[in-house]
Formats: sequence, structure tokens, C-alpha cells
Amino acid sequence: MSFFKNGVSKLYHRLYLHGNIEVPLTHKFSVVPSFLFLNQGPSDQLLFGFNNKWYFKSLHPSFAQLGFFAKTTDNYNGRAINVYVLSATVQLHSFLWGFSVDRFQEIESYAYEFSVGYTFGMND
Repeated sequence: MSFFKNGVSKLYHRLYLHGNIEVPLTHKFSVVPSFLFLNQGPSDQLLFGFNNKWYFKSLHPSFAQLGFFAKTTDNYNGRAINVYVLSATVQLHSFLWGFSVDRFQEIESYAYEFSVGYTFGMND
């Protein structure tokens, strides 16, 4: 099955590079810079930024974090799009809740994302 009239479409290789590092500044606070680079054929996307992470107890699994990220990519006609992201996350024991808002600069619009998570086997 194909959505193209000729039934054939070239599928480019996909490349993902990502990383982060948590830098503890005190026993209850750390900074987490991170990046994500995506490439598939002629399309590139780069996301970079940092989270500020506060532990409720010294390096305990429960935490709250706030982050700011910037993303740059090209849209379908090759024009650059810049996106700014503000995120917030809270983890209490094995449960995680998150929210982020993306600001698309060129088209002056927003996107919202909610997330939930659970970690199995976490020892408190």
C-alpha cells in the first residue's frame, strides 16, 4: 500500500544523536544540559538546552525540574523554523508527571504536551 501515485518513495537513512549529563551543584540541585540531533536525508533538526533539577531529599529519586530548550529545523519548503520549549517535570517515587509548551516563532503559535510515567522496580 502506498500513499504516492507512483507507489515508490525513497526512504532515507535516519540518524539520531543525543546526550545529556547531570552536573550536581549541591546535594539537592543539579543542572542537566542536553542535546538531540536528528537527520533523515535532506532534513536536519537540532534541539539543545538544559534542565534545572531539584531533589526533595539528597539525590533521592523524587525530584522537580524546569527546563528551557531551543529547536531549529527546516520546514517543507526549506525555510528555517525556530521553536522554544519550556518544560516542567515532577517525579514522586515511581510516578512522573510532565508538561511542556512549545513556541513556534515564525508562525506565532503554541503546542502543548502532557506526559505521565511510571518506573517499575524503583527502590525508595
